[in-house]
Amino acid sequence: EVTALARREDRLIELVRELEEAGASKARYLTADLDQRDEMEQTLQAFLQEHGPVHIWINNTGGPPPGPLTEATEEQLLAALGRHLLSAQRILKLLLPGMKEASYGRILSVLSTSVRVPIPGLGVSNLTRAAMASWSKTLSNELPPHITINCLLPGFTATERLSSLAESRAQRQGVTVEEVETAWRG
Repeated sequence: EVTALARREDRLIELVRELEEAGASKARYLTADLDQRDEMEQTLQAFLQEHGPVHIWINNTGGPPPGPLTEATEEQLLAALGRHLLSAQRILKLLLPGMKEASYGRILSVLSTSVRVPIPGLGVSNLTRAAMASWSKTLSNELPPHITINCLLPGFTATERLSSLAESRAQRQGVTVEEVETAWRG
């Protein structure tokens, strides 16, 4: 059984279709915006009341806009930390009781290689991903032994966000998108 939570219903509908075609016994979705944490929490609470606990949580949140940290505003920092860290903490509080009751839980936070080496031009994202890694490591020492938490640190992955970052960087540098992508591949 798989339940996806995201803000764009059109994408969720397509994902559920793909999951069902791949053999998922049950595929559902919840439409919620992590920037609207109160509404997200209510949506998830209602889901848990209707369908029961969640035992495996894959936490994968889109990054903030690119730019150097030196140019970031307080509002941008707060928004990024809210979307990633504060929403994750709320979701944890909702899912943890069911995991404890079942004596089983798995949490996987999809972050970035920027946790180890910051990526130039992604200042707020680098900071946020590092905060999430520290949140995860702290939880690994606090969670009961039957509940594990791990971080996945993917590098450049062909996503809509990466395409957007490549286009933005190409415009700023006066080069083609292909040249940016070639430089990333190193």
